[in-house]
Amino acid sequence: STSGRGEKDIYAGRMQQGSQVIRSAFTAEDLWHPAWFPSDFVKWAVPYSAYSAAVYPDYISGAGYILSHSTVEKVLATYAARDAPVVLVEDVFVGVLANASGITPRALNGAFQDPAASLAQTERIFQGKMLVHRVQEPTQAFRWLLGRGDKKRRRLTHSS
Repeated sequence: STSGRGEKDIYAGRMQQGSQVIRSAFTAEDLWHPAWFPSDFVKWAVPYSAYSAAVYPDYISGAGYILSHSTVEKVLATYAARDAPVVLVEDVFVGVLANASGITPRALNGAFQDPAASLAQTERIFQGKMLVHRVQEPTQAFRWLLGRGDKKRRRLTHSS
């Protein structure tokens, strides 16, 4: 959609689809994909009063997302008009508000990387990405994200 100023609504990043809403009374047996969740998964529990459906609308993962100014304005207006508790899972809540605002998320999954915490981080993980979640060594990650082959950029990342 487009704002009144002609600006496009942009809500983009690593798309999550068909995500199950977690409730505080859930056990691992209630989860559709128990292997995906840590043992303390109830930290993501949402009360029915905050969101009553069993599945969240499509949303952009909280590792990072891109929002246009008009999208932020619409999401904030929807939030101000909302008569329900906040969904404490921040990325999901932005998706719930965007959905209620009529804004559809755009998948940029190839530009975002969310490696498992146990995965060794190498240059290959970072090449061509806009964002990488769970960075283990930030200085090296920035070098890889900037591209090691660019001598000017390399000089900027090396301080001695």
